[in-house]
Amino acid sequence: MTKIGTTKSQPVCEQTNTDSSLAHNSSNPDSAFTKRTSPGRRASILSLAVTALVIPGLLATAAPATAATPASTSQSVSVAQLAVTTTAVAPATTAVKHHKKKPNLHKRVVKFAKRYHGVAYRYGGESPHGFDCSGFVAYVYRHVGIRLPHSGVAQGRKGYRVARSQAHAGDVVVIDGGSHVGIYMGHGRMFDAPMPGRTVGNHKIYTNNYYLVRFRK
Repeated sequence: MTKIGTTKSQPVCEQTNTDSSLAHNSSNPDSAFTKRTSPGRRASILSLAVTALVIPGLLATAAPATAATPASTSQSVSVAQLAVTTTAVAPATTAVKHHKKKPNLHKRVVKFAKRYHGVAYRYGGESPHGFDCSGFVAYVYRHVGIRLPHSGVAQGRKGYRVARSQAHAGDVVVIDGGSHVGIYMGHGRMFDAPMPGRTVGNHKIYTNNYYLVRFRK
């Protein structure tokens, strides 16, 4: 009987001790926290508390920057669009017009001489109203920027000679030392103002007593 009574009364003592301990700890919360919490756990709890206090402040600070992000993004998009627009316009701005290559001097001489096909021969003439042989050559070459004397002999002396095998259409044919001149057309022909009663045209070189001269700017 004694053992049983002792056994039944033991839990009551532990409960009483626990209640008194709780009563003691409730009057001193710091003492309860210190006794029931290990040092490592206390450190973790303190860290969580600090985090709970600091994070809201950080979020409040970051909020304006986050709110500004759309404007920055919009600005970046605008810059990108401007760059695309500029790139699209650039080719039109930098486009270069390609002009046809200007014909060389000889081709220009031949082309201009042919304009006066059929103009009457006129002694001393140097205009579309009438040409003599040296007047016609001088007029045509003046058009391409080369001034020649109105004399067959002087024209023969002024130019420099070229071999017949090296001659080009547009060179000048000098016949009999300068008694007659015309513009060489190739294949034994010349464009000239031949004589009174004839007209400017493409005629056969009528003698083998001739040489050719060339003029340059």
